[in-house]
Amino acid sequence: MSVLDLNTGTPTPALLVTAEWLSFVETLSPDNLEWAVLEAARHAAAAGFAGLEIPLPHAEPFAKTHGTVFWSGIAKQLRNEGVPIRTIHGPTFSPLTVSTSDAIEKLRFTAEVAMACAAEVVVVHPTPHTHPHVTPIASRLLARDVEVSTAVAEMLSGPTRLAVENLPTYGLAHLDRLMAEATHERVGVCFDTGHWSVRPEDRLDQAIARFASRIIHWHLSDNDGWTDQHLAPGMGSIDWQLWMDALDESLLKLPMLVELSVALMQHDPSAPSIAQAQWREAYTSASSTLESIIYLNRTAN
Repeated sequence: MSVLDLNTGTPTPALLVTAEWLSFVETLSPDNLEWAVLEAARHAAAAGFAGLEIPLPHAEPFAKTHGTVFWSGIAKQLRNEGVPIRTIHGPTFSPLTVSTSDAIEKLRFTAEVAMACAAEVVVVHPTPHTHPHVTPIASRLLARDVEVSTAVAEMLSGPTRLAVENLPTYGLAHLDRLMAEATHERVGVCFDTGHWSVRPEDRLDQAIARFASRIIHWHLSDNDGWTDQHLAPGMGSIDWQLWMDALDESLLKLPMLVELSVALMQHDPSAPSIAQAQWREAYTSASSTLESIIYLNRTAN
């Protein structure tokens, strides 16, 4: 989904936002989940966003209570309201202490929800570890991630694919090797600009070019280069022209999530109004930052 530029015929990206439904309920439960999702979607639409990424782990452990029929119904309603569920953020892969078969099974429900919603992408983090730089551990992590990624990809059907994020704790080498070995056609990369900024290996355009053929989703967030602050593009220190320099038209068509961290109800009673204001400010900053460099890049050519 993208907005067509009538002057050039080139798509201008339609921006998504994470459905931070925990901003609208004190405690998430099976009884208020539907309301919370719809409320988050409506405020996201009012802010200007054209779709959602559903953070499914936020609804654990009771997300399964409703089953996939519930999620397909929600997805249909949101498509009708113009804020479709385009991507799902699944849980992090299980630690190495969990058996590989159990790690794969943990992701089955996420895959089923994504297919029920006709989501384009399921986003995941690779297997967590505090010492991924130690060679024997790195070898085990790589083998585990290849096996889990491939198994989940084989669960998927329809338009849904699996995207593994680059993480600042791992660096790009792990993801590079994972993509070399996880060759299933449904496995790709979610490139997170904020994660890159915390650990900026290569220039941004060079880092993106390294994975360009495998990128299927963007997490666009800004920061000051110190921590993963989830600021909107234009609010931090990232050079977004370098991001644009690495893109071709196919990469501009991919889902683009403006990943934000907003106030949560259980920590701040005024969270709904804060979230609404943050979403509006974030959309304004992101759209003006990205559209200005896309426009300048086109006219320069």
